[in-house]
Amino acid sequence: MFDIEQDVVRVGIAAATNRAQQMDTFIPLESLSTSTSCSIISDRRLDLLLVSGATPQQVELIISACDAIGCVVAFVGHPSNDETVIWNVIENVKGKLDAHEMPNNIDIADIRSLAEEADYLLAFDDEASLFQFLETTPAERHLGGIYLASGRVTLNAFAEMNERIEALISPYAYFVSSFYSASTSECSALIGVRASA
Repeated sequence: MFDIEQDVVRVGIAAATNRAQQMDTFIPLESLSTSTSCSIISDRRLDLLLVSGATPQQVELIISACDAIGCVVAFVGHPSNDETVIWNVIENVKGKLDAHEMPNNIDIADIRSLAEEADYLLAFDDEASLFQFLETTPAERHLGGIYLASGRVTLNAFAEMNERIEALISPYAYFVSSFYSASTSECSALIGVRASA
């Protein structure tokens, strides 16, 4: 048969945690506090950096370092700053991008589109909190989303989830969904949000 060569993407995570010390593309957030120390981003030759918990000073330095090498950067938060939820989601998003499993319909361009449009990227790792947020904020603030269902979800349940999410976000919002078989949580969602006026 045919051998299909997969593009290898290098996805890094920068966070204030010690959960990922074995991950070769993990960058401890405290190591990104000066422009010199941000050279670690280019040394790792990353295509995407998912960041959690950065200070305003670090955000500026990280953006500058990523722009210099063409690395997409996405700063991920949570409505109540729950670091466990954020970690679950960014770990699953990285896992999906690294796995190249079918359906292989989510890539760095999806995250770039969402990050560039939104004022905030918020993470959700369970359906109840995702829908609570979507139902209690105006649809026009939802600029888009990426939804990864657990590989244990049936196709019918997956279709229903997509319909529920699409009904609660702006009709002009960017939305893409997929499955991730090795998910460590009920689901993983990144919702791009516009700041309230």
